[in-house]
Parts: sequence; C-alpha cells; structure tokens
Amino acid sequence: MRQDGDGGLPEAWLTDGLRFASARLGSREDAEDAVAEAWAQAHRHRRRVLDAAEPRIYFLGIVRQRAARKARRRRAAEPGPFVVGPFDAASAERMDLACALGALPEDQREAVVLKHVLGCSMEEIGQLQGRSPEAVSSLLQRARARLKAELTPHHEETP
Repeated sequence: MRQDGDGGLPEAWLTDGLRFASARLGSREDAEDAVAEAWAQAHRHRRRVLDAAEPRIYFLGIVRQRAARKARRRRAAEPGPFVVGPFDAASAERMDLACALGALPEDQREAVVLKHVLGCSMEEIGQLQGRSPEAVSSLLQRARARLKAELTPHHEETP
C-alpha cells in the first residue's frame, strides 16, 4: 500500500475516509474538511495510529469523530431546508437511496456504509461502534430490511 512521502500513513486511507465522511455528512465539502482534520490528527499521533491493532479502522474512527462534530455544528448553525437541484432518472434512484439511508438510525446507516461502501468486516465495524460482530450482523440485518421496505415500490391497486 502506498504511503505518504515521509513513510507515514497510507494515502488510500484518504479515499476511504472521504467516502465514509461523505456518506455521513452528505456534503463533499464538509467531508473533505472532516477528513483533512482527521488526517492532520492521525499524523500528529502517527505512532499511536500505526501501532493500533487495526490502523485503518483507528483512522476511520478519527474520521467518524470529526464528521460527527461537523454534523453537530452544521445542524446548530443551519436549521434550513434541504435543497435538491435538477436530476435525471439515475440521480433520482441515487436520491431514493440517499433518502432511504438518511431515514435509517445513525448506527445502522454507519454500519451499512462501512460494510457495503468501504468493505469493512463485521469485526472492524464492531471495533468502531463498540459492538460484537454478532451485534453488527443484527444491526445490518435490520438496516437491510428497512432499506428494502423503503426502496420496494408500493403498488396501489385500482378498483
């Protein structure tokens, strides 16, 4: 895995962090800010990060904290409506998925993103969320069931 120029942290973590933060925050700009802050913190505490049992997961934990802080600040500062621009059929499907993900409880949404976007294992997700792998599996099952219910078209019968 390619590391940054001074032999520190793998640059691939930046991509993982950005994908995770973007899914959590819904804003590329906010996600970039959160990841930049996390990256700086991880570099300041590089030995602690690299000596962790799962360094990538440790870094994602830092991203998680920074994204949560940014989300709290944004909610407090901007209690306005969500505005959506023009979109086509493909973006409408993405919007449906984004809305369905947004309707999930935060722990379920986070687990879905970690598992299905970043490819984390049940053990890794459990480390981040402070749960056993079995509890993560149950959480994901509930999330998938809720997503399926949200995304399955409901056909109304006409008399």
